Amino acid sequence: MSLAVDRPYPVDFVHRGVAAKIAPQWGDSVNTIPVGVAIHIDHANYKGLAIVEKAQYSSYEAAIDRGREVAKDRIDHALGSNI
Repeated sequence: MSLAVDRPYPVDFVHRGVAAKIAPQWGDSVNTIPVGVAIHIDHANYKGLAIVEKAQYSSYEAAIDRGREVAKDRIDHALGSNI
């Protein structure tokens, strides 16, 4: 019998004043490394949009870092490139 492991919660993220939530997507109950990330961006151009990426990450932190990269890219796209 295998026991389920504790898994960290989603991460709140803000880029250029736009909020996003990065939620790890989990595989089986004993795996501590996410098998994907879902990014929810709170912006008029992306209302209700969830970007989901499935990938092999090396760690929880790597998955969250990748989620931040994707969120930044999508937020920059929504706001335009004038930084």
